Amino acid sequence: MRVRISTACVFALGLVALLSIGCARDDQARNEAMTEGERIAMATNGVGADATVQAEIERRLGSDKQTSALDIDVSTANGVVTLSGQVENETQKQLAEDLAEGVEGVSRVDNLIIIARVPVNPRDLDIASR
Repeated sequence: MRVRISTACVFALGLVALLSIGCARDDQARNEAMTEGERIAMATNGVGADATVQAEIERRLGSDKQTSALDIDVSTANGVVTLSGQVENETQKQLAEDLAEGVEGVSRVDNLIIIARVPVNPRDLDIASR
């Protein structure tokens, strides 16, 4: 028994194959054009996005030379990041905020970091005046 494949059938199968390849390329181009936050949201389907954002901020704070030794806590809820803790100066406080704002998925940063001035020991003043 011989099976005949018509020219139209072969053409239709070829067209389906070409469309499949084209769709796959469109998906790849769309994925390459997505931002980091869009990929995170797509991968997590919105679930766990805050944890991912928080982890990225903590990673950036920990890997930056100027902030790695600082006592900064990060919490995230619905894209709103809250920074708390203590730093020595305004520059460190602003740098932590800037690092957090640079993370995709952050809608707002509430910077509650306090600047803890190093207390002067009165005994040191007494010694210096001699």
